[in-house]
Amino acid sequence: MSRRSFTIFLVLGSFVCTSVVKSWQIEDDHVCQVFGNEVLCQSTTTSIRLPCIRECGRYKENCQSARVYGNDRQCRIQLKTITCDRVEGNIQQWTWNKWSTTSGGQVLSVNYMKKNASTALRVRWSGRIRGGYSSNYGSRFYFTFNGAPCSEPAGIEAVDWTGAGRNYIQHTEFEGLCNNIPAGRIQIGFNVGKLPGISWQPYLGWSLGNCKITAEEVDLGENKGTCPHHTVFNVKQHTFATADTASGIYSASAFSYTKLAPDTSLRVRWFGTLGVKSQSPAPGCLRFYFTFNGEECKAPTPIDGAIAWLTDPIIRTQTTHSIEGICQNLGQGDHAVALNVGQCLFGNLNQMDPDPRVNDVSRIIVEEVRLGKSQFAEQAVLLTCSFESSSICGFTQSTNDDFNWTRRSGGTSSSYTGPSSAYSGSYYMYIETSSP
Repeated sequence: MSRRSFTIFLVLGSFVCTSVVKSWQIEDDHVCQVFGNEVLCQSTTTSIRLPCIRECGRYKENCQSARVYGNDRQCRIQLKTITCDRVEGNIQQWTWNKWSTTSGGQVLSVNYMKKNASTALRVRWSGRIRGGYSSNYGSRFYFTFNGAPCSEPAGIEAVDWTGAGRNYIQHTEFEGLCNNIPAGRIQIGFNVGKLPGISWQPYLGWSLGNCKITAEEVDLGENKGTCPHHTVFNVKQHTFATADTASGIYSASAFSYTKLAPDTSLRVRWFGTLGVKSQSPAPGCLRFYFTFNGEECKAPTPIDGAIAWLTDPIIRTQTTHSIEGICQNLGQGDHAVALNVGQCLFGNLNQMDPDPRVNDVSRIIVEEVRLGKSQFAEQAVLLTCSFESSSICGFTQSTNDDFNWTRRSGGTSSSYTGPSSAYSGSYYMYIETSSP
């Protein structure tokens, strides 16, 4: 007896997936051939074991067995097939419409059932926060997983700090991916904490609208899985500390991303704090923008964001914001992705000085996506049918109803009823009726 490993490629729609037979126990003279979704094996024995694993880009599907049938000299193995984009996801959302002035620790928590130990967990907050309303007040808002902040690669957090008194509650969205979280029940907590050396007056939520937490497990990493043409969730995350860069690239933000396909676009998202120094000249503006291999996105437009002060006094603030967009017409291969800061493109405004007052965690998430119609839409078949052939496209006359259709050319047999000819072609279908 020998143990062999055999890889079978199955063409499914537009994608190519792989099924790997991990422990195939067969005789030395065993011969196998692939026929579509099946493998035909001929030997003197039918003793065969077929545990396998299928990888399909977005998630992994574990196939514990395959169907085996045949006689004493051959067996036919029917592998379980599933198209990549039909693999079940695991995304959940929770809403909350209360308010809280909790001075520290966990404000709310939800339970999430994580299916796989190998996936990363993506969490997102969408709702209202306020760090404080007096001068030099601020707070930190962050996620925990089973009571602990994310440590791989870094905490998932937002900050709100003001250098002068202002009492406002703003809508904020931030997200991140956390690695090395085991499978099973995960308690996701949303917490409030202090900023070093700063007083706090945190406020969370508001009954005038819903706050939301979203959680989803993803296969994190470039070229993940064995479906190279199914590039959804070709995801890479880069974290770095907010720094004081007056102009040009945030050096810590630069990283390399490998784009798998030539016909895809890149979706980029940045989450971090934006702020300007109080001694900056007003009116002034500061622009933050993405570059790809040193150039801004050209299709459809640059991916950027800006903050501006039009009148004095300029109030020092640090608040978490996000910049997001999709860039098209980027080639296949490696791309140097970076966040930059510089002069605003429009208006006669001074360039302001960025303020890294709060040393928080910034993150960039890059994901390869396909825009427009589904890949499977291209395979739709348009059926054209007419009554010119007596086969009528394979339709047959039912004998279990109250009337029958008649195929005919020219006029009908009844006077002053029915058409005199077909609308198109020579033949049409009609039924004959009479008044009760």
